[in-house]
Amino acid sequence: DYEPRKLNEALLLVDHLISACFDEQQKKVLQNVKRQITMCRNGIKNDVGSVALVIDEYFFLGKYILQQTATVDRVRAIVKCILQASSKNQRYESADTSTLRTVSDTILKLQFEETDGQKNALLEAIWQRLMKDSVSGIQSLNRRLVVREDETMQETTAILSELGLCGNVDFVRMVNARLSNKYYQNLFDLNNKYHVLNEVVKDRRTGCNAKELQRKLKQMRSADERLFQLKFDGIIDSIRKVLEQSGKSLQLTPIDRFALEYHLLEATEILCSLKIFQDNMASLKRIAPVITGRNLRNYLAHDPLAYDALTGSCSTIESNAMFFVQNRVKLYQSKVVPGRSKAVFNFIEIFERKVAFTNEQQNVFEAVKAFDVSKLRRLVSKDKTLLLGRTQLDSDLLSIALNGDPRRFIDQLLNSHADNNFFRYFLETSTNVALKQKLAHILKDPHQFCYLTAVRFELIDTLLQLRLHPQVDPTLSDEALVSIFAHYSPDSLDQLLQTFPVEQFLRDQRLQNSILHWAVLRGDLQLVRCALHRHRTLLNECNVLGESPLALAVRYGFRDVARLLIEHGADVLRSKWTPVWIAACLGDLEMVRMLLAGEVISGRNNPLVAAVEHDQLEVFAYLHESCGYSLKGDCLLHKSVQLGRVRFVRYILESEEGKMIIDGLNTFCFTALMTAAACGRFDLFLILVQSGADPYFSNEFGYNVLHCAVYTGKWKIVDFLLQLPEMDVNARTADGFNALGIAIGQNNLAMVEYLLGKNSEPTASHVLLAGYYKRYNILQMLLDRDQSLLKARDVTGRNLLMYVVIDRDLPMVNDLIARGIDVNARSRGGFTALLIAACNYEVSICDLLISAGANLEAVDDVGRTALAIAMDMLHLSLVKLLLSRGANPESVQSFRFRSSRNATFLHKFALEGQTFAVQFLLEQFHFDSSVTDDNGETALDYARKRGNAAIVELLTPSRSSSSPES
Repeated sequence: DYEPRKLNEALLLVDHLISACFDEQQKKVLQNVKRQITMCRNGIKNDVGSVALVIDEYFFLGKYILQQTATVDRVRAIVKCILQASSKNQRYESADTSTLRTVSDTILKLQFEETDGQKNALLEAIWQRLMKDSVSGIQSLNRRLVVREDETMQETTAILSELGLCGNVDFVRMVNARLSNKYYQNLFDLNNKYHVLNEVVKDRRTGCNAKELQRKLKQMRSADERLFQLKFDGIIDSIRKVLEQSGKSLQLTPIDRFALEYHLLEATEILCSLKIFQDNMASLKRIAPVITGRNLRNYLAHDPLAYDALTGSCSTIESNAMFFVQNRVKLYQSKVVPGRSKAVFNFIEIFERKVAFTNEQQNVFEAVKAFDVSKLRRLVSKDKTLLLGRTQLDSDLLSIALNGDPRRFIDQLLNSHADNNFFRYFLETSTNVALKQKLAHILKDPHQFCYLTAVRFELIDTLLQLRLHPQVDPTLSDEALVSIFAHYSPDSLDQLLQTFPVEQFLRDQRLQNSILHWAVLRGDLQLVRCALHRHRTLLNECNVLGESPLALAVRYGFRDVARLLIEHGADVLRSKWTPVWIAACLGDLEMVRMLLAGEVISGRNNPLVAAVEHDQLEVFAYLHESCGYSLKGDCLLHKSVQLGRVRFVRYILESEEGKMIIDGLNTFCFTALMTAAACGRFDLFLILVQSGADPYFSNEFGYNVLHCAVYTGKWKIVDFLLQLPEMDVNARTADGFNALGIAIGQNNLAMVEYLLGKNSEPTASHVLLAGYYKRYNILQMLLDRDQSLLKARDVTGRNLLMYVVIDRDLPMVNDLIARGIDVNARSRGGFTALLIAACNYEVSICDLLISAGANLEAVDDVGRTALAIAMDMLHLSLVKLLLSRGANPESVQSFRFRSSRNATFLHKFALEGQTFAVQFLLEQFHFDSSVTDDNGETALDYARKRGNAAIVELLTPSRSSSSPES
């Protein structure tokens, strides 16, 4: 999306709350919330705002390149501008998710305090848009796919547990990161896995016998090799079964062929990942299967030597499949060795047949291009179906003939009854139903088709002749107009303009380009002059992309055309991007002089901004010194700093205006010095400080230069600032952030350690931030410094243990328990860490929490124990664990669904038709089946209503009474 819709919706809701708010303190909080959401929204919009412009410029550049007037230098300049605009399009990078998290917590706090039901619902709607959509959307837009740590940690933990190395949390995480990077992307390549593990066992931190560990590694590798070989052999066995079904003739059904292709793709993916087969075209030249590992279907579809081009039973797919079956591959011991000379002979024969057939087919294509029916009859006498059924570069035979000689194509169509007519030959001999239908349709009324073909291929004499035919509609379509103006020669175009009514050329419907736009794009001065003479009113008209004729002339460097347009009164401000802006972007100083004539032309699109963005200092200086453009507007100093334009910064600061704006604020209330710190530009930071910028400045929201420097993690700037005598390392923003909190949000462990060394004091909000964003190494560092921070709670009452339980991080749960965290702390809703683990079906974490003293009988606000939650969610293995650890079964037997007529679990599962759950309750809990709900109905009544005979049988008095003993 160009617009972050959820954030826009949240802003509208916040505005509504502000307008209806009479509490000044609450209004101030909501205004701060609005500011933060707006900053995040604007960051996203700024990141993606250049996309539309880039698309427009590429479109017209493609048309410009086709013109005879196009120059390499102009194309180079335009492409440079496009690339610079594209580089600014860093999707969602400006959106700081930690800011949204803080805003979400603020909204949640207001919701807890709000007593008005309508306002409470609005606050809930805002929270939903901030948390569930915006943050997840931003976090999902990473530029590269990575293996998620939470998906691999369990496997890594199991590997290290087998080696006896699972004690230290940091060590496990380090190994997991290395395996994710080296191994988990390609599970069959065991070399990568055991290369990492061999280095790990040599690590002194393990404190174990390296030789013993290496012996275990050898055993583990052998087991892995056997496992993966079995998987690969299973694929080959599937291939063998498909081939056996087809018999000796290898006549496969379409379904069997697709199945065979799929299994071949699986097998070749594995072999190419292990480099047993090479994934490239060299396989064609070898006496080996013609395969590719990455996309077998796509490869064969674009290989004119494959599929039905072969006669007999030597199909490429079947031959490759037979190769795998006859030559079983050992993945980890040896390379592929063809076992039979017959197999080798088959592949030589296949290759030779492919080459011969391709040569024959090429001769057919040449005959088609020449409309030589006699030659076609002679060539296709043997393999007519195959030869005429193939394509060349995805074009059918009609397209090959049309592109080969369009004039003869038209002549053959108009004289279809002549002897040896090309099209009559195909109608008589072709077995291709679709081709015959297409031909019959064209021959039924060939004149309109021939007219359009003449327009497309610039056959002027044919076009002028056919336009007078009674069966021809001479109206030119939008596509035809585009083709005419883009490709026709001046003479051909002049003939058309003199022959056709001028109304046909005024404007196309799709792009709204007038004849003047197309004339300018051609760079044809005479045509432009002619269009202006006839249609002066089109001078300042814009097309659908917002471009005026003058803007196009400036963009493509047609100075004579631009001068002519200006002389006729073209508006230099008329266009989505004004001509002066475009000229400044391209650094075309001569064009800028022509457009401005030494004067300031006020309006949108300040050309000084364009000059800064595209690094055109000479144009910038001319606009300022000769035309009088002011340096005060549009945050020019900030933009120069942001883009790293050192020359521009020096130029601005050396001017009188620059000295006045050095501490000016941009739309985000940042000074240029704060911008330099936020962009990590130490060179510009020093220039600004030396020129008198205030390093102690703090804006109205409490942000200072130090906060910005920590955000980007630029050590030199942070160190410079903290050496200043009055710099407060603990200074807080209006949102409650200090430098340490920002470093945590950026996951900068080294910066956190550095700030702690500079007397930055960690608080509860810091450890909660680290826990929320899974910065566990930072969290441990903070807890090592202040153990009392274990008591930290967020606005919903959750503690750090609940965070890591939600994250399913067993090693970190163990670490926090060892530090003495309260395992029975309760959040809003009455949840404890054990209840959360039960919801998440984390058996191992539940076991660990119980061992640490978690209360098995703790209940949430609706009265559920961990055992009741596990039963409710049918986590039966967890139910058995809880019962074995002493959980009271009465909590399941006595639990009632208050909103459902006080029904029991037995009622619930009977209603849902969960037969095994009903049986489990009866056998494990000796559940009383006679208990009724508020309507006096038993679970048996529910089962009878649903017509579930199996549950009815379980719950009948004779059956249910005997079930415990059974």
